[in-house]
Amino acid sequence: MKPAIAHVSEFIFKLVNSIPWLFPNWLTERASYYSSDEFKKHENDNNLILTGSFLEGDFSWKAVGVVIRIDHQELELIHKWMKRKTPAGSYDPKRDSDSFSTKYTDLGRHRSLGWISFGNAKFFQNLAIIESIETICKSCYITFDRLPNGFTYLSLYFLLSSEATSRIHNTNLRDVESYFYFQSFNPFSKHFKVLILNRRNQVIKEHIKEILNTIFNDVRLATISILNTWNIKKDLDEIITVADFYRDSDAPYFKSFDDQKDQNVDIIDSRSNFVLFDRNDHFYDAKICNDSSESYCEVQNDEDIDVDVFFIKSQLKETFDKWDDFPNCGLTISDSHLFLSLLLDCHKQYKKIAENANSAILQYDDDLEVRYKVLFNSLIKLDALDENIIAVEKYISFGCIRKYQARVEMIIEHQKKIVQELRSSIDKRCKSGAAELQIKSIKFHRCYSRLFTILIFIQIFLAAFAIL
Repeated sequence: MKPAIAHVSEFIFKLVNSIPWLFPNWLTERASYYSSDEFKKHENDNNLILTGSFLEGDFSWKAVGVVIRIDHQELELIHKWMKRKTPAGSYDPKRDSDSFSTKYTDLGRHRSLGWISFGNAKFFQNLAIIESIETICKSCYITFDRLPNGFTYLSLYFLLSSEATSRIHNTNLRDVESYFYFQSFNPFSKHFKVLILNRRNQVIKEHIKEILNTIFNDVRLATISILNTWNIKKDLDEIITVADFYRDSDAPYFKSFDDQKDQNVDIIDSRSNFVLFDRNDHFYDAKICNDSSESYCEVQNDEDIDVDVFFIKSQLKETFDKWDDFPNCGLTISDSHLFLSLLLDCHKQYKKIAENANSAILQYDDDLEVRYKVLFNSLIKLDALDENIIAVEKYISFGCIRKYQARVEMIIEHQKKIVQELRSSIDKRCKSGAAELQIKSIKFHRCYSRLFTILIFIQIFLAAFAIL
């Protein structure tokens, strides 16, 4: 599992150890150390790890929820497809046409479209069966929510096969090794002296994250396949992804600080199995409600994992109600934690606007016209984002479960605040830009008046010369 550059680096060190007199001292010293018993002994602690898991204990990776903001034209494309392609009974023009029309004055509406299955998986009331792609997804439950102010969010809830869990639960790591490599193989480069060491525990972390990203990529391909059936095109940064995990246990996944002090862990077992999200890492839990059985972990800042949120549900199977069977049912925006994905989308929009406006807010050496255009476009996008946040706020009473409402309202207040702060900064730059533009206009008119005066004198001189 070592990369090719690591094998080449090892070969160079073997060559250096064979004929050390041919190479410089710094290289022979490094080759001697990385081949020594001292280095191997230092790595032995990490070699105790035999298996690796994403979470501690038994769990199942139930699903990946995908939430996408769509406009009225994209909703109409879905509507046209529903009228042409859905099985008899799934769509009634008289009953369903109104649910696909977006109106600015709407208070909000939820609509379930049904299931799309992949391969041989069969579900009652299928919208379609997609057999052209190989995917780890079993099926997809499709719904959309129409918010006030004309905003619409599409939800694609992908149920995963058991293979997804087996890939990240007690994965065999015996073949995973630590490795080192030269930053550059050019002996005349200063980077040739830089040696990168990836210890085994770090390689294991990267390995588990790589498996996770492979599955997330599989879900994205399935998402694109579904969107393509409707002729809808979306960039990856417009998609919110939430990974749902289930534990058949009545104990919360993350341990409290007191539980950590009292715990009695089998040290040998804990060393032999590596866990990426340890139960002691309670700082990941955003605590979106008072329900201790739920852990909502935002990982947007971890660029190595291609997902926005991990959601962990810990509850005994026999305690679920018939209509609230988390391990088996498809979830929607208005009946689950997926409602918070709307705010994640707003936050992504904010970051994109802020990054674009940075060039005009923090730099003054650009062309004034270019800067003013960037600021003006940013203000327009901020107005749209402000309406988006207000639409989510209006939709809380209709589409958000009561236990999440307090957290959602708190996030909305924070988002309103940072949007207003960014707007204030842009307004200041616009005013200073207008003043700068006015100064340039005064300078231009001054130069123009001088030129005009010179031209008048020239005209008088030419007239006098003509008379003479």
